[in-house]
Amino acid sequence: MNQQQLYLHAIAFDGSNARAYQHLASTLGRGEQVTLLSGERMCARSLCLKALELNPQDAQGYSSLGVLLRRGEVITLPDGAEIDKQGLHLKAIAIDESNSVAYCNLANALGWGETVTLPNREEVNKTALYLKAIELDNQNSRAYSHLASMLHSKECVTLPGKGCMDKQQLNLLALECDGSNAKAYASLAALADGYGRVRLPSGKEMTQRQLYIKAIALDPNNSTYYSSLAGVISKKDAVVLAIGSAPVSKWQLCVRAIGLESSNLSAYTILHAMVGSQTVLLPNGEVMTKDDLQNRVTVLIELRREDTRQGFSNLRFGKYTSVP
Repeated sequence: MNQQQLYLHAIAFDGSNARAYQHLASTLGRGEQVTLLSGERMCARSLCLKALELNPQDAQGYSSLGVLLRRGEVITLPDGAEIDKQGLHLKAIAIDESNSVAYCNLANALGWGETVTLPNREEVNKTALYLKAIELDNQNSRAYSHLASMLHSKECVTLPGKGCMDKQQLNLLALECDGSNAKAYASLAALADGYGRVRLPSGKEMTQRQLYIKAIALDPNNSTYYSSLAGVISKKDAVVLAIGSAPVSKWQLCVRAIGLESSNLSAYTILHAMVGSQTVLLPNGEVMTKDDLQNRVTVLIELRREDTRQGFSNLRFGKYTSVP
């Protein structure tokens, strides 16, 4: 009996087991559904909402639901209240101020330069939230890897009892806490050069390619990892992503990245540089020429610029300050 089946049987045995619904939700990927032993089909969101209906004081339940929402999206809770992504994490913190995961999730929900007002009226930014998450749980692997992403290449941050740590040291610490942290492997790969090796906490040494391949193995639905790996191999090169699988070319990595995220700018940019007179067949059936790829790159760059301009505008007028 696997983990999902275990939770299904727990719900069948006790339909009021809120935690079982919440844990079952965590086994589902984006867009996936599961059939309860009663025959009812539920997605991750509906499972989280059911858990909150059964236990409206479950802090982790609110934060777990918040992770499933897109930025700006609003959802109706079982009590009829409408709430957005940030609001869910803030509600989790209001219920349990010691919930390290909720602080980390709230930080992830903020944009660069944004601040949020906590239930205790303290105004904080992303970095402060990651540091708070680490203060509450110094084994929170995700908090270390996300904090690392906030730093510039030569910047460091001071952690209590650990001194000043740079991006690489924070990601290595993240892996020391949790060796299955895909983001930490990918971040270490981005910091490495094409010829050097990175020594992991386990003592094992890995090349840049191996780090990206490891990240993909741990999180195979992350589009960025495929395009990042494509960016460090040559046009004629290929990599084996899993034992026994066929080699995957630079071209195929980019196509796979676009299949997972149709707005992956890096993947389109790499394909545009590779394509001559031939066309590219995307996973959705769309056929693109070199000119089509160039147009797509131009549109995505402009959208990114507009998002940046809008973000600065929102920051200026305080649109993202949230008070529970």
